[in-house]
Amino acid sequence: MKKTRLFIIALLLQLILTLGFGTVVSYANTRDRAPSGLKVWGQDCSGLSRAQVSTQIRDKLRMPLSMRDKFIP
Repeated sequence: MKKTRLFIIALLLQLILTLGFGTVVSYANTRDRAPSGLKVWGQDCSGLSRAQVSTQIRDKLRMPLSMRDKFIP
């Protein structure tokens, strides 16, 4: 009886650890990505990183932005 209970507890702990690890890995792979279906000025940005989307937006701007007399390239 004790061996069966210990075996069930071990299986449940393994399941919890596996699900937790899978969640962490999944989050790490997708946390810095643009959501699917994101379009900026007609260009599809789905799955691109934050830096890639930022670069594409900067390339599309016709004139530089300024904020409180500071130039933002």
